[in-house]
Order: sequence, then structure tokens, then C-alpha cells
Amino acid sequence: MYRKSNNCNNIFKMKRISILVMILWGIQGMFAQNDNANVQPPQGAVLVPGTADLYTTPYDEVSKMQRNAAVSACGCKGDGWRLPTLGELQIIYSHRFEMDFGEGWYWTGEKVRGEFRFYDLNFKNGKVREAPYNKEDFVRCVWSRTPAPAPASNLQPMPQQSNPPVQPAGN
Repeated sequence: MYRKSNNCNNIFKMKRISILVMILWGIQGMFAQNDNANVQPPQGAVLVPGTADLYTTPYDEVSKMQRNAAVSACGCKGDGWRLPTLGELQIIYSHRFEMDFGEGWYWTGEKVRGEFRFYDLNFKNGKVREAPYNKEDFVRCVWSRTPAPAPASNLQPMPQQSNPPVQPAGN
């Protein structure tokens, strides 16, 4: 069972902020100048090979966890940390030998049709599946200066390598 850490208390206290404060904060954000180009990546974040602005943690979270706990774990790391999109996780998968990844299923931040199903990706064979939120998977959070891209409406799993059929020996 996932237990929230003391570092997450600020996330849960946010519910107590008044609507007025949240509206004012939103209005301020609308008029603020976008200065993300000058934001530095978090301390200890590792640039994903083959990308210009996608960072990840150098290690997995402590253990497998359900998706809601995974979202909270990434949020507890600080501003901008989140679960990767399926496309981002596939890029990371293609560089898994350069990085320290286990051979298991990893959560994405992308919801599949239906209310409680999400994509996850197997780092042993590259397969993509739809998993219920209460399934326990590994978690590797990502960070970038730009928001996560919107999921494509026609997501396709990575092509799987298959062996050609064996031809029977002739006489």
C-alpha cells in the first residue's frame, strides 16, 4: 500500500487554498512572460540521450506503485516533474542500455479510452499495453522546460520484431 511521504504534505494542503487565491494566481500566470528558456534542469536530473530538453531521474522510484501514487511521487519531486508520455517513454526505452533501467513495466502519463486505464511500456521487450490504474508498475519521472505534448489520437505500439516463418526442408 502506498503511504504518502512527509514531503508531499504541501500538495495535499493545496486543497485548502481559497478559490479567490487560485483565480488570482491564474490571472497572474496569464500575464506573466514565458521565460522557460532560462529555467535550469533540477539538480541531479539526467538528460535523456537523443533529446534536447527531456530529463529523467538517474534511478527508479523506490518500488513499484499504483498509478495514482506514481503521479504523486513525481509531483513531490517539485515543479515540472511528471510521468512521461508514451512517446517520451519509447524514446527512453530506445536508450535503456545507456541508462539504468530495469526490465519491467513502466507507467506513462497517458490515459487510454475508458475512465481508469493508462498506457504502460515493458522495458524488457518494448511492448505497450493498457493497464488499470491499480496495477503496480515501475516509475521513472521526467522533467522538461516545455509542457508534455498532447497525446496523439492514433497512438500505435512500437513494432515488435518477429522471426520469419521457417520454411520446411524440401526433398
